[in-house]
Amino acid sequence: MRFFHLLFMMILTGYFLSAAPAYACKCMRADVTAESAANYPYIFKASVHKPVAHIGEKYIQTTVLRVQENFKGDASGDLLPLHNKGSCAFQFEEGKTYLVFAKIDGEIHVSASLCSPTRVLENDTDIPDFLRELNNAQESTPEKNAAQPMEK
Repeated sequence: MRFFHLLFMMILTGYFLSAAPAYACKCMRADVTAESAANYPYIFKASVHKPVAHIGEKYIQTTVLRVQENFKGDASGDLLPLHNKGSCAFQFEEGKTYLVFAKIDGEIHVSASLCSPTRVLENDTDIPDFLRELNNAQESTPEKNAAQPMEK
């Protein structure tokens, strides 16, 4: 009898533990190549800041990407990363500088995922030459759709 009780408890426990769906990214992080760069309208170098914003009677801390250099697209000023992409959202850390491969939703919201080639930059030598060439080519032909900076 004890065996059946233990077997029943194991089955019941297994049922409850496996009932909820699991979500995860289904991609491999892309390398920084000309081919991967073609998939993103905005590529830029940005530093991360966490200013405190005053909203009504509350103070909140948010992540802000401060664009330092463009390679593709025309991002400028301060941009807000979107964190609503679940487990696939890229998590930016304060005080670090990133090479960001992004889509910009609206005027100031950056969407970068773990599946993109977005990565931490240790120094400027980590920026591939082909991105600097993209930047030089872009400067000779201005973009029509430019991301606008946040109002301060």
